[in-house]
Amino acid sequence: IPGSFYYSRRNYDIKDICKWAGERGFTNLIILGQGQQLGKSKTKKTPCSMLLVHLPEGPTLSFRMSSVKLPDEIRNRARVTKHKPELILNNFTTRLGMRVSRAVSCLFPQVFLHLTLLCVGCCSCF
Repeated sequence: IPGSFYYSRRNYDIKDICKWAGERGFTNLIILGQGQQLGKSKTKKTPCSMLLVHLPEGPTLSFRMSSVKLPDEIRNRARVTKHKPELILNNFTTRLGMRVSRAVSCLFPQVFLHLTLLCVGCCSCF
């Protein structure tokens, strides 16, 4: 996510993290929970939950994640570029879906297109 920072949670309480982030002007906070997954060779930790907090006063959304693929596990993955990502959210048509899509879309920078219209021809545009 553009403009994001990573901080290790350590043993801090979520309320303390939210207070600290709010005092420093952060607008959103994502906390990933890790669970242990038994692999072929050893036990590894993968993300299993996500807490999305909109600062300073909410709302807070909690998500469960399944079938998470880390970048090292994706074959033929693309290279990282510096362009702003495009987020496409389809089929979020229910009230809950629209609320979730708005919360997730707030994490990404908004791109506004400035269009200049030019009328050419024999018709009057106005």
